[in-house]
Amino acid sequence: MLQKIPERFMRHMEGKTSGLVALFGPSGSAWSVELIEQNGGLFLHHGWPAFVRDHYVQCGDFLVFSYDADLCFTVLIFDQSACEKEAAFRFGYGQDSSNFEKCK
Repeated sequence: MLQKIPERFMRHMEGKTSGLVALFGPSGSAWSVELIEQNGGLFLHHGWPAFVRDHYVQCGDFLVFSYDADLCFTVLIFDQSACEKEAAFRFGYGQDSSNFEKCK
């Protein structure tokens, strides 16, 4: 499963087109996700399915990504009622956050 990063958003990526990104979910925990370049686009790849599963993301949910620099993103998750998804806050742990010191 891949998640494409919109082309207009790519200009904020400081020319970075691959590597590991840190996604910080609503709980504040971090997930390591591989960013790959494919067919002229940037995609979230390995690690993305775990983030989706761990935050109970379903079809119709709305995710807002904020780019914090150095391949670090904060992600807000909203359900179909446009309220923040309560279940996404329940997941209290991510991956070893020592890998993401650059984001703090």
